Amino acid sequence: MEKRKCLCVILWKAKAGDSDQKVLLLKMRAERGGHWQPVTGHVENGEDFAGAALREAEEESGFHFDRKPQYLGMEYRFQGRFGAVIERAYAIWIYGNTPPIPRLDANEHIAYQWVSPEEAAQLLFYPSNKEALLRASSRVPPLFLSKHGLWFQEGEEISHERTVELLHKSLLQMKTNYIVRISEEEAEVIVEDVPRFITSYDSKSGTIRMKGDLSVTLNPDQVWVGGENILYCRLPDGLAAKFLSSAYCEIAKDIEISASGEHLLHFLGGLHRIRIPH
Repeated sequence: MEKRKCLCVILWKAKAGDSDQKVLLLKMRAERGGHWQPVTGHVENGEDFAGAALREAEEESGFHFDRKPQYLGMEYRFQGRFGAVIERAYAIWIYGNTPPIPRLDANEHIAYQWVSPEEAAQLLFYPSNKEALLRASSRVPPLFLSKHGLWFQEGEEISHERTVELLHKSLLQMKTNYIVRISEEEAEVIVEDVPRFITSYDSKSGTIRMKGDLSVTLNPDQVWVGGENILYCRLPDGLAAKFLSSAYCEIAKDIEISASGEHLLHFLGGLHRIRIPH
C-alpha cells in the first residue's frame, strides 16, 4: 500500500494580488539530508491530503492560517525509504507588512529563510519541489476549480456572481491543461474533478444548462455513473460535466432500474443504458 505524503509551499505577500512575494524554505537536519525544502510531511490515518497539508504547514512553521491550502494539481509517485509513496502538492499564502518569523521544530529543521521564487528554485533539491514552487508563484496565481464547481485563487473563494459566471464561460481546455482566457489575460486552472457543472435538465427538450450560462442538448449515450454514485456526461466539445444535485433530481425522474439491474434513461421517446464503469 502506498504511503501518502504532502508538500505545501508557503508564500508571503504584503496583500493578495501582489506580484512581489517570498517563499519560506526550511533546512533539514544533516542526518535527514541537510537540504532546503518547503513544508513536507506524512498524511495521517483519517486525514485527507488537504488537511494534512494544513496541519504540516502550521506545525512546521508555527503559523496559523485562516484558509485551506490550495491544491496545485500535482501528484507524484516514487519509491521512498520504506516503500511506494504518493505525494500531492499544495500552496498556502500568508499576508502582512513583513514576512513573519517561523517557529521551527528543532528535531526536523535547523534554519529557515524567506527568498524570492527564483532563489528558491536554485536552492531546492527535489524536482517535484521546484515544479510545485513554480506553479504556486507564477505571475498570475493558478485558479482552482473544485469538484463542487467553486472557484478559488490563493486559497480564497471567488464569490462575486458575475465573475464566477465569466470564469465558467471563459474556461478552455488546452492540450495538457486548462486555462481561463479573458481578453489578453490568461490564468492556469487546476481542475479537481471536471470542468463543467450541470445546474438543470429539461426532459421535454433534452437540454442541459450549465454554470456559465451554457446550454447544449444532452447525448444520452454519453452518460455514466462515477464515484460516489455521481452522474456525469460527455459534452459535444469533449469536455466532461457533472450533474449537480438540482439537475440530478430532475434527470433521476427519467431513470429506471431494469430487472437485470441496468440503469436506463428515458430520453425523448427512447431508452438508453447508463454506463457504470467498474
